[in-house]
Amino acid sequence: MDSASSFAAFFERTFTPLFLAGASPRTFAAYAETFRHWRRIVGEISLGLVDTVTLAKFRDGLVSRRLSPATVNKHLRHVNHVLGKAGPAGPRNRDALGVLPRCPWVKSLKLLRRRPHVVDFVALSAAYEAARFARWPRFDECETASGLQARDWWRGLYVVAYTTAFRREALFALGWDDVDVAGAIVRLPAEHDKCGVERIKPLHRVAIAHLLRIRTAKPQALLFAWPHGWKRFYAEWHAIQDMAGSVRKDHFTLHDLKRTAGTELSGDASPWVVQQMLDHSSINTSKHYVNAAKQLRPAVDHMPMPEAFLRGIS
Repeated sequence: MDSASSFAAFFERTFTPLFLAGASPRTFAAYAETFRHWRRIVGEISLGLVDTVTLAKFRDGLVSRRLSPATVNKHLRHVNHVLGKAGPAGPRNRDALGVLPRCPWVKSLKLLRRRPHVVDFVALSAAYEAARFARWPRFDECETASGLQARDWWRGLYVVAYTTAFRREALFALGWDDVDVAGAIVRLPAEHDKCGVERIKPLHRVAIAHLLRIRTAKPQALLFAWPHGWKRFYAEWHAIQDMAGSVRKDHFTLHDLKRTAGTELSGDASPWVVQQMLDHSSINTSKHYVNAAKQLRPAVDHMPMPEAFLRGIS
């Protein structure tokens, strides 16, 4: 193990077995994607030759591929993490290997925080109604899914995604064994959570009613089994919203339903409840999911006023 081997080889042969052991498939895939970009942009450069100029070349190459600033910064974080493990050990990096005497660094891109996209209930209702035109998923050859209608599958997904605020990966990992209909709760096992934490949430009565519509006589293992691949999923996702009359740039995402749930709850619930609902480790993360502008109107309308102000308009 020396600095003469390529950086990409260090990632594959040393970093992956030592520092990604036990990581989720999603994490493996994310790091692998980063180093595919690295090879295309930088090539097989030796680990010891990676410097600030190299990292700047990588960053600018990602930008030239029209990746979003957030995605560019994600790849930079991955590269920095790998370099950190090749660098010297320290109080916060005690298992570093010390292959490099110091770690190069380059500034990430500045992110502009826009207001979270809250799904308009009119648009959400239109998509719900348009689900009657859905052609996928198809369960014709699946005995346990006999009688399951695509429209009910999509409507159930909309309702459960909004009322539980689970991430996409969590939604599609939920099984019928995780649902307690009588107790009106759903449990997400820790192994399916992004932060590795078991989540237990109450189920809204409307969500329960929609789930019962897709529970077949011989229930499948998963609530939302999708046997067709993600490309087909997103094609159908957008097709339904097209049929609902929404232009493509205004289409909402599953993550937008999560933001909408946080925003709607923030009107009456405490920040701690919102954080718990959104499955965030930090309340600082949750605040970026809440579009507080929606709460400003009622808040301003109910502001106490000095009597002189009121007499001035009488």
